[in-house]
Amino acid sequence: MSLDHLVQAVEQAVLCRKLNLSEQKVLVHSFQGHSYDTMARDSSYAKGYLKVIGSRLWKELSDALQQRVNKKNVYAVLIAYTKNQQTLSSQSLADSSRQQTPQAAQRSSTANKYVASDATPQYSPLAGPLPLDSPFYIERLPLDSRAYQEIERPGCLLRLKAPRRYGKSSLLLRLTSHATALGFRSVLIDFQDAEHATLNDIERLLRWFCANIAQQLQLRTNLTGVDSDDVNSNKIDLNEVWNPDLGSKLNCKAFLQEQVLTPNSAPVLLVLNEVNYIFEYPAVARDFLPFVRSCYEQAQRSAQWERLRWVMAYSTEVYVSLSLNQSPFNVGIPLILPPFNLDQTRDLAQRYGLQSLTPQQVSQLMSLLGGKPYLLNLAFHALSVQKVPWDLFFKTAPTLSGIYKTHLQRYLTLLIDQPDLITALETLLSSEQSVQIDPTAAYKLASVGLVSLEGYKTHMSCRLYRDYFKEVLYSESGTTE
Repeated sequence: MSLDHLVQAVEQAVLCRKLNLSEQKVLVHSFQGHSYDTMARDSSYAKGYLKVIGSRLWKELSDALQQRVNKKNVYAVLIAYTKNQQTLSSQSLADSSRQQTPQAAQRSSTANKYVASDATPQYSPLAGPLPLDSPFYIERLPLDSRAYQEIERPGCLLRLKAPRRYGKSSLLLRLTSHATALGFRSVLIDFQDAEHATLNDIERLLRWFCANIAQQLQLRTNLTGVDSDDVNSNKIDLNEVWNPDLGSKLNCKAFLQEQVLTPNSAPVLLVLNEVNYIFEYPAVARDFLPFVRSCYEQAQRSAQWERLRWVMAYSTEVYVSLSLNQSPFNVGIPLILPPFNLDQTRDLAQRYGLQSLTPQQVSQLMSLLGGKPYLLNLAFHALSVQKVPWDLFFKTAPTLSGIYKTHLQRYLTLLIDQPDLITALETLLSSEQSVQIDPTAAYKLASVGLVSLEGYKTHMSCRLYRDYFKEVLYSESGTTE
């Protein structure tokens, strides 16, 4: 049996889901008896990441097959399994049904949900980050691999930039999972969760920041005189560890050093999501962002602080004026999530069971949607699950009778109270070429994915948005039906 057939057997009969590229790489190399060192040399993945992927894969196969599977025996186990399945398939349907285990029956009942085939997927991956086992997650290589490698480096600062709904949260979920597998502690600070009053005051923001960390890590105070056996009494009380004479930034540093980065404690992956929310509060941003830079620099000279690894995710360039030696945006490793390319778009279509799409149709989608992951998911979901005819989808896409109605109206609601952004949009729509507009307006429009930045110039990020807003802003009715 060929290696491709074995991989297909794993996807369709054993795990009942599509393997991602890294899992396929580990599986095929293991079939060939290759070491993780060889896998790393032949791919863009780090050895440590491949070992984590392998460990998860062996556990999942062991659970599914109800026997121990590891890197050394996976080929033999799967060959035996496929031969056994071939024998069972020659028996009558009634016999095979009586011999099926409960676990096999459950896997069979869920197969059509997760296998990319002509069958339609039974659930929608359109809300929130994609689960770790989602077959709809498309790896962007070598970017994903570089992100995994970077968080393994002590004292790192990884800067992840992409417009909203480009897959940042899905990648962050995978990074935190990878960190947990490496034995790290993980904290996610999402600035969308902070209230206006918190974001508008550096003291409140840093206390909120520390309280989030304490809660997620379930920290217990290191103050002397506290009964360590009393679960409730030794919870962190920021009032006990906060010295008003030090100032908020020094207090926050002391908290990290004394309560989080304690001797012999595991490294911490600290993920800051939607950092761009702080950009709307320039005075606070000028304090908070240099604070992050200062912590990063301290990690370059301190073994204690290098256990803190930072990931900053944001949707646009910083438009707050910062000194070059205080900004965290010119240190660390920057990664920009690109739109899907043609191959990735084809791959996603196939995972939706849309193997019948022609190359010309895929190219038409790319032209209309610009490779935007969320828009492509909406399109493929409509075509495969809702059975929207191709011609109807294309005709109505930039209108309020098409599948993007809610998405486009959300943008209109966002812009309606910001006349400066509408003015900038009108300037862009008046030309098919990239043009120069107000930088702040450009950054704000780019953060929501409406435009793409090209040096000092800006252009609409896809034809869907150009067609819709051209009709909305220039038609007599002001709506597109």
